[in-house]
Amino acid sequence: MSNFCLGSASKYFLYCSLAISSIGVGIAPSLAQVEVPFNAVYDLSLLATPITTEVVSEPVLKVTATGTSVDAPYGLTNIARSSYSRFDFTTRIRTEIPDAAQFGLNGLPILTDSFFGSGDNKLFGTSKLAVVPDLQELTALGEGTFTITGGTGQFASAFGTLQILNTYTLNSDPTRTVAVRSSISGSIQTSQKVSEPNYCIGVAFLFCGASLFLKQRRKSILLQCKA
Repeated sequence: MSNFCLGSASKYFLYCSLAISSIGVGIAPSLAQVEVPFNAVYDLSLLATPITTEVVSEPVLKVTATGTSVDAPYGLTNIARSSYSRFDFTTRIRTEIPDAAQFGLNGLPILTDSFFGSGDNKLFGTSKLAVVPDLQELTALGEGTFTITGGTGQFASAFGTLQILNTYTLNSDPTRTVAVRSSISGSIQTSQKVSEPNYCIGVAFLFCGASLFLKQRRKSILLQCKA
């Protein structure tokens, strides 16, 4: 009877120990996908430079644009854009793309855009736009997308697509810069570390409480066995 009682107490102690020690197993830092909104208006200066030397009806241009925003979130107050552009006289649409190979020009680098500011946050990506000019009014309207390929700071693992809506104020001299009001909106997908609860202190208390409980339980079992 005594051995049976002691054996039962040992088994009880073993089961409790296993149950308690299993708490916290598999706990590790994890990443969660977070979607954050983006909405800002940038004022840019745009300059288009021909990169084709031959005289063709549809020359390819390199477009560079830089600007700032007073309402950009996450400290992304500056923008720098680069793309290749060509005007189609048939459709009357100017297309801006990052890869000149789509215009038949091979060996040129893929051009990228960046959002940045004074802090660590940056966004990188490429943009595509279709621009419809109104030469009588000397204005143009452009629509397109900015595809996010990465970033730094809060956006180290960012991805997603932002919508671009540009309004251009043209001038008769193509060598001069063009004023652009660029509205950019959408959402950014990024990975952020999720803080896991710290179970160490709780487990320690559980072990202490379980130890005291088991001691009392063993005394009770021994007294019952002796009786």
